[in-house]
Amino acid sequence: MAELSFLSDPNILYILLMASLWFAAVAVATPGTGVLEVAALGLSIGVLFLLGNVATNWAAVVIIVCGALMYHVVPFFMKRARPFMYGGLILQTLASFALFHDRSVSLAVIAVVTFSSFLYHRFILDAAVNTRDLKPAMLDDAPMIGEQGFVQSKVDPVGTVRVRGETWSARSNTPLETGQAIVVVAQDGLVLFVEPEKHKYRANESSVGRQQ
Repeated sequence: MAELSFLSDPNILYILLMASLWFAAVAVATPGTGVLEVAALGLSIGVLFLLGNVATNWAAVVIIVCGALMYHVVPFFMKRARPFMYGGLILQTLASFALFHDRSVSLAVIAVVTFSSFLYHRFILDAAVNTRDLKPAMLDDAPMIGEQGFVQSKVDPVGTVRVRGETWSARSNTPLETGQAIVVVAQDGLVLFVEPEKHKYRANESSVGRQQ
């Protein structure tokens, strides 16, 4: 078994742990045929088995898993949690330094994995979820007015919002921060006029919004 000794290397174990979490994040955020879910489960079980053969700090493992969930998964199901998702990335990174009792993960490896987590979320997971949520809203007969969503990029007075799984250009008389819940009060082609969700829509505001 000497040829498999590299599997006890802290850097290899750490990379495998993070890879299993990334794989699981895609499986949870974009459920499909079940193949991805089974593969993610198998990889996770294998990693836990390997961690069980070394002096693993299981409290750190729990924190890393919670941080990964907070960063990679929760924002796609709880839109209001998006402003706090980077807290999950920070938790994941800090716990990485205490993953093992008798050894440590290389600082360079932790830095590379943390940056890779950011890239993975931004360019892979986001794209996968956007594809899952993609709907031809412009071909939908249902009106956009009254639909709820969240701010994707700051609206002051223009920006972008996510509504019905799509990104829309938006305008608002009230400055809106990224992640803030909104409601559509009017529409002019591909531009939505929005307000904070706490405001109730009134029919006469539609004409006001179109004049902005």
